Amino acid sequence: MRFFADGKRVLLCDKTEPTSGWQVRLAGTSDVFVRDHFNSYREQGKWVDRLEDDWQPLETRALTPIRSWIRGTEILEPNGASLPSREETKVLAAIHFARSYGYRDSHERIALEVFQDAIKTLPSNVELIELWRRQYGADPTPRQVEAMISERFTDDFGATGPNVIQSMRRTYNLVLEKLIPLHVQALHAPPVPSVTFVLGDTPFVYYAANELKVGGRMGLALGEADRWLLPLSPHLAVMFSTSKMPDQELDIAGVQKINNLTWRAAQSQIICHPRTDFRNAIAGRPLAEAKASPEVPMPGSQFKRDTREPRSDAQHT
Repeated sequence: MRFFADGKRVLLCDKTEPTSGWQVRLAGTSDVFVRDHFNSYREQGKWVDRLEDDWQPLETRALTPIRSWIRGTEILEPNGASLPSREETKVLAAIHFARSYGYRDSHERIALEVFQDAIKTLPSNVELIELWRRQYGADPTPRQVEAMISERFTDDFGATGPNVIQSMRRTYNLVLEKLIPLHVQALHAPPVPSVTFVLGDTPFVYYAANELKVGGRMGLALGEADRWLLPLSPHLAVMFSTSKMPDQELDIAGVQKINNLTWRAAQSQIICHPRTDFRNAIAGRPLAEAKASPEVPMPGSQFKRDTREPRSDAQHT
């Protein structure tokens, strides 16, 4: 987000606000994409921030070469064979996916489905009834089973339970593993301050090649996607792909197309640099309703496989 700010200010649009038109306003960077205790869970009555502590060094390491790239200088390794700035975008993308509102909401939706299924099936589970009978000397009532499931589910799988945090950690590793073999292609916006890339509250955008489905909000699983996109700054975005293609200097229509995808993937908030003409940047229409458009050729670059060891859940976030 910091790369889209002017000092500590960004232009913010909330696409869920019940108005006749979008409300675009200036906001402080500390007031957008924020939820209390988003990477924390409750343990013995206290908030545990261990996952956020794990994210920080990974993100700091990734942002150092990415920052140089955004400023116009790609850092080469001593042998000149790889570009850490591009490879580290995979780490940043994996963090953004696992730490996004979209993933958190998807996890909670799936957990709720599991809970509702347990409420329906466990009251008649023979093994559960037998265990209850041994412990309490009587068969459980459906209400007693529901109360037990609800208590345990809330403690372990609820929004403040440890399971969602463990799931975010596992997901980071799985996404990074998927991205490592892919090529990183740079998309450059034209030098027009009023039309730049925008950033959504679900920054890592993935979509089908026909663009009919974008992200988890439209029921698309990450493994089913054909394209993976991450805006890095108002004038730089990266696309992850399975084939090499040259970097691409986009025209205004190309930037608007990328921003369409960002809009559709976002849960509610989209930001851009204060000098950006927001409505023009997203082609002046709510893109969640946009139809699939002809595919723009994806850019490409030289690629070298990440040589870091695969990350286990016990070692990394």
